Amino acid sequence: MRATTFDLAAFSAGGENLLGTVKAVRYRVETETVDARPITTSARRAQPTKRHAIIETTQTSMLTAPLRVTHLNVSAATAGGEDWRAHIRRGWFRADFRHAEGSAVGDLWRWPVLVERGFRARFDLLIPTDGVLGLNLAHAAPNLSAVTLSLTINGVTVALPMVATRWEHRHNPGEPQMIRVDLLGQGPESGDYPASPSGTTSLLEKSLNAADDPVAITLMSRADGGAEYAGDFMFAGMQFSVADGDLVTTDFAWTSRGAVTVTETAA
Repeated sequence: MRATTFDLAAFSAGGENLLGTVKAVRYRVETETVDARPITTSARRAQPTKRHAIIETTQTSMLTAPLRVTHLNVSAATAGGEDWRAHIRRGWFRADFRHAEGSAVGDLWRWPVLVERGFRARFDLLIPTDGVLGLNLAHAAPNLSAVTLSLTINGVTVALPMVATRWEHRHNPGEPQMIRVDLLGQGPESGDYPASPSGTTSLLEKSLNAADDPVAITLMSRADGGAEYAGDFMFAGMQFSVADGDLVTTDFAWTSRGAVTVTETAA
């Protein structure tokens, strides 16, 4: 017998049970080393010094069981007042996080501290025959490259100021003409950022509004004869994606803060 994905017995993050929506999950431990060889040998001598764990997962979102959120649940998408919803072929929105090291002498496990966050987005837009989308983003005055992006999926609106950093009119054989737009977040002097959503109820909201707080994660590979990994983790990345004819998926990445507890489940 071999363990399979059907044996996954527990997966929760921040108090949210993810077993019913998980598409894939990966747990890995990375051990850092220094070269401890003396000058009298050419052979490198790896000596472990630091360690951290990373969890990466792809999740769907529940609509009404057993249905999941799909492209049909994208109810609004605007940028700078221009309606993009009827033209999006595919797109993604991403949160990036940078951490400083908070561990000290004597600590084996890393202790990341959030010091920077940023947001990016990309959309491929089908071009209607009555106008080209987003011309002002690339060809007008620089201030017109700044827009408010607002995207509503399954009743949840993500809205924030962004700047277009790339605008590309694509002409590929066998495809309709498309515009590819890359956007970069423009953090305000004050106030909420993003402007929406607020709160910290869901993992999405936690990643956008409380990324400096760790979430408790438990991952159990099998109820008997497997392993349970448990610890506090910081958001290392978040991205949700939409595409015509497909499920809406969200990718989360977390990095451990302090030691991860490992327990073997009795066979």
